[in-house]
Amino acid sequence: MSFALVALLISRSFSLHERILAFSNNIEVRQAKFHPGSVQDGHILVLTSDNFLRLYKIENGEDQAVGTYQVGVQPMGRFPKTKVSFLEAFGDVAVDFDFAPPELQPGEQFVEKSLKTVDSENTISEKLEDLSITYSNLSANALSSTKIYPKRVTFEDEAKPIRKQPVMVTNSVRWPVLILYGNGDVYVTYVGFKSINTPTTIKGPLPMMPNVDEDFQQDFCSILCLHSTPPIVCLANCGGILLHTVLLPLEDDYEFTPDENRPNFVENPDQALYMFETVKLELGLSTSAEDVGHNCPILLHRNVGKVGHYFASHETGIHSININCVDDLHKFVSQTTVDTPEPDLFNLTSTAEYLICTKMATSEEVNPVIGFAIYYNPPSILALLGNGQLVSLTLAALFMIPTPDVLPADNLETRTSPLKQMLSEPFDVVIQKILKQSTTQPILKLPSTGPEPTQQECYELLQRASHVFREEYFKNHTKAREEIEKRLKTLTKLKEIQKADIEKIVQEKQKLQDKAESLAEKYEDIKDKQEEMSKRCEKLLILIAKRKAEPSNAEKEFMKELNEGEGKIETYKKAILKIKNVIKYQELQMKNWHQQTAKESSLGNAQIDAIKPNLEDMTRKITTMISEVNEYKAQLNLK
Repeated sequence: MSFALVALLISRSFSLHERILAFSNNIEVRQAKFHPGSVQDGHILVLTSDNFLRLYKIENGEDQAVGTYQVGVQPMGRFPKTKVSFLEAFGDVAVDFDFAPPELQPGEQFVEKSLKTVDSENTISEKLEDLSITYSNLSANALSSTKIYPKRVTFEDEAKPIRKQPVMVTNSVRWPVLILYGNGDVYVTYVGFKSINTPTTIKGPLPMMPNVDEDFQQDFCSILCLHSTPPIVCLANCGGILLHTVLLPLEDDYEFTPDENRPNFVENPDQALYMFETVKLELGLSTSAEDVGHNCPILLHRNVGKVGHYFASHETGIHSININCVDDLHKFVSQTTVDTPEPDLFNLTSTAEYLICTKMATSEEVNPVIGFAIYYNPPSILALLGNGQLVSLTLAALFMIPTPDVLPADNLETRTSPLKQMLSEPFDVVIQKILKQSTTQPILKLPSTGPEPTQQECYELLQRASHVFREEYFKNHTKAREEIEKRLKTLTKLKEIQKADIEKIVQEKQKLQDKAESLAEKYEDIKDKQEEMSKRCEKLLILIAKRKAEPSNAEKEFMKELNEGEGKIETYKKAILKIKNVIKYQELQMKNWHQQTAKESSLGNAQIDAIKPNLEDMTRKITTMISEVNEYKAQLNLK
């Protein structure tokens, strides 16, 4: 018993300006893209064969024309019984467009933000001061090759100091549109949302530095602007050649060649394309050493999940292109300090992988790719072929999150030793780079119609596959094994060195502990001796003070106070002696009085009244004198 799973997909379509785009015999749609600046994703920009950009807004199921922008001379004459104009034959018709990163309208108001960053105006040109682009060389193989340009291009303008990031008060942002002509010229215009049939201001053509060879200046078909920092513009022609350029401000002293045939609405550009690399794609799987050329339109597709990576679809299959210098370019531009530019900034060559092949180079039968889409959950690509077959290919490796560096960024900048360079990247990343093949074996999806491949072609195809496995896969696995053994030996040796260091550290720790104990004992001895010495010093100071011939002022005052105290003591002694005599006299009087009272039976009232006041007065005086004596004793510290 078998089960079939059927998925029903319901989509909605709208007819867009049928009178011009659908029923016109002279106008063809070259490209259509959603405008990234649209808030509700309802604006579509359409490029037509009459050198016009038409902006439409879809709302409530109806299309509304927003603006029409002329981007070139309108074709007039055409070849008989065809839709091909004379201008198109010479490459003077726009064939594709793409949106560059948004810019601020000139004359906007800014406020400062607390976040510090590089000035947005002319940022890239300032950061790339004195930077020489060295044109790198892709390994010449069956899949990709690179044209070498010995000339260097330098970017001027001094780097300005870092200041606070400007923030725009209004929401006036314009989106540059890069327009590609068939002859390779690139123009820039700006498309807004407000007015209809606004006079178009187009700038171009953007100078290409260095100048492109004549072999490349034909049959350009696609343009793609990667929103990196700085923006990278990729151009493709029908011969399978990709041009990788950097979009930067133009030098102030650049001299434009006057052109009398240039339309009035075309102005001189203020930007230029600095080419740093070319890539040659293999259009059709070749089974022999002979390079059989094939011409077909190439469409470039952006990979939103990874900056610096895009796909190229064409009649003969699908290629995956990765620009490896984007990460280094980002790091260099984001530096806060102005350092000497790295000389190998553009030396990392781009890689081109043949993912799906739909044509043999020796055969005329083609199974073209008529539909292409990227699916991000899980990361994969979907391709619809001419025979109605839908191909799904998982590409999880292209969407991997970059692994952080093992060493800190500060140490990475100053690393010099081979060990630091070896440990600068995670080991799995190094192995992935080694196992990365420069030549891949694509998935074959050849057309089902037509004659079957001959035995010779099948044998050559088998030979090619075995050669790829032998030269790329097995060789890379051998390199990976050698790298693993090298890393193992290095880490083993490093482990032994670390063990020896640990033993030395333990020994040093024991020595330090013993030394600390001896120092503690010495400290206690020194402390006791110091206390003894301080006591001896005090005694010496006392003896010295005693033997001093002339007393000091403090000593004189103290002696004066002592003399005064002695005088007071003598006075108090005399007073006490007088009091004692008075007490003796009173005691004697009391004794005599008692004797007399004993002889007499009683005293009269008159006598008692006379004696009683005298006794009270004497008692009061005695009490007063005793308190004074006690006070004097307390002052003189006498017991």
